[in-house]
Amino acid sequence: MTRPHRIQTLRAAAPDRKPLQRAIKRGVDLLGAGFGLLILGPVLAAAALLRSRNEVAGGASFKLSDDPRISRSGRWLRRTSIDELPQLWNILIGDMSLVGPRPHPFDDVAGYSDWHFRRLSVKPGLTGLWQISARSNPDFDTWVNLDLEYIDSWSLALDLRIIAGTIPALLRTDGR
Repeated sequence: MTRPHRIQTLRAAAPDRKPLQRAIKRGVDLLGAGFGLLILGPVLAAAALLRSRNEVAGGASFKLSDDPRISRSGRWLRRTSIDELPQLWNILIGDMSLVGPRPHPFDDVAGYSDWHFRRLSVKPGLTGLWQISARSNPDFDTWVNLDLEYIDSWSLALDLRIIAGTIPALLRTDGR
């Protein structure tokens, strides 16, 4: 059995938030991620069985010639974002938040324009404004503008509105 790998994320300095708001946000993250892992554990365990069939040496990447996720059920996993659920662990250990800009691999960040970097000023999140307003096919600048809007207008109420809006977005199954 392989150990889960910790995902490194890149962040700039966080905006000035009140300590009580940060503590409440962290509490919501812990409760949400803990509840999600508890309820969705069986789904995550079933999805993890694909990893044992990895055809890439070293396990740093995952490739499978006859990938069952490309089947009807695999397309469903992608559309419903079930493949994102392991990130609940990253939220639980404090590397991510339930709400915030989506994390990017380092090679994607290398292609950022200067103004894109401000999206790294807060913890990355499992969901955000773009997931509830432009989920199916946003262009990157639209995505970044929504992330910056989130950063500039952050509040606990906005986080709760985004969390509540994520559920209908997932049920529409228009993810890619």
